[in-house]
Parts: sequence; C-alpha cells; structure tokens
Amino acid sequence: VKVQGAGGEREVGMERRTVKVKPVVSGTTGKTGWIKIKQFDQQTVGLVKDALKTNLAAGANCHVIDLRDNAGGFFRAGVDAASLFLESGKPTVYVVNKDGVQ
Repeated sequence: VKVQGAGGEREVGMERRTVKVKPVVSGTTGKTGWIKIKQFDQQTVGLVKDALKTNLAAGANCHVIDLRDNAGGFFRAGVDAASLFLESGKPTVYVVNKDGVQ
C-alpha cells in the first residue's frame, strides 16, 4: 500500500489476518456474577449458558449483563440470549410498523 505523508510517498506492507473475538467473557465479584457480551454470533447463547453455570457454581446469586461496546451481530442470537433471562412463554421482541401497530 502506498502512503502519502509529510516525508513524501512511501510503500508499506500489510498482511491480512482473521481477527478472533471472544464474544463472551465472565466472572464473579463476591456473590455477583458478571457476563460481558461483546457481540452476538452463533456461539453467544452457548457461551452465556456456560458462563451462567460457571458463575452460579462459584457462588453468584445475581448477575450483571454488560453490553457496553457491544458490536451487535446476529439478531436471532441477541433474542436467544435475552430469552435466557426473561420469563418463559412471553415474547422477547415484537415488531411495530410505522403507524405504531404491533
């Protein structure tokens, strides 16, 4: 790649690599478990389930779900992850049209 700078034009080599992001990290602080979801992908729901099990086994009796700086991802994965924490049988999401009709 050619780069133009104050010292003129120069050529810089670049290498393409796959960036691996661990979509879920978790831990406990005292009796509080925390789960940080960095993005929603095919692995997210399974990793959140694993994190819940691990945190509960470590003595957590409540959880904080951290979505700060979440990059987004697959809608279905987000819905599935949310449904882990919501009452079974109740809608997780619904669609409202431009006229406000559900």
